[in-house]
Amino acid sequence: GCNSTDIIDSAPLVQSKSWKMDPSGHAKLQDMSSPDGWQVFEGDKSWGRGSEPIWVRFTLRAALPDEKEPWILRVNPSYLDHLTLHDPSVQLVAQTGDSVTRRNDAPGGTHFTFRIAALPYQRDVYLRLQTTSSRVLMTKFAPFPEAQKQNRKSEWFLGFLIATSIIFAALGTLQWA
Repeated sequence: GCNSTDIIDSAPLVQSKSWKMDPSGHAKLQDMSSPDGWQVFEGDKSWGRGSEPIWVRFTLRAALPDEKEPWILRVNPSYLDHLTLHDPSVQLVAQTGDSVTRRNDAPGGTHFTFRIAALPYQRDVYLRLQTTSSRVLMTKFAPFPEAQKQNRKSEWFLGFLIATSIIFAALGTLQWA
């Protein structure tokens, strides 16, 4: 039979991704949401170094009837300074980044995350990236349960690496002594 997971897998959350540079560095969402000047891309993207903010537009599909939990946008690498997510359909403006104080309820980790409502209609959400280091962007959208599983796997893998390092450090210390 066909279950909802099969349908979700065959209908990616992101229908398209495009980007636009903000040479002024001061553009607001209203300035950037015009249809002109957007360049389509797939996968991950790098813009090298520079001070101009980059805006990324994600066109998201409509949520399926049984999708009630939010979607999660995971952003890497973890050294990006300022990330601002704009979801005009719910008047959401959320910020995170290496230079932004993390909220107490924000999940930790080696990436940044945003919760995005699963709404019954197609819409655009915008991510503004500004950083002093290299402007590399890796993004992944996932339904909430899948994102939780991915986070647990990452945590277990990182825990394994730390435990292995401690064991080798202890064995090295014993050998040296």
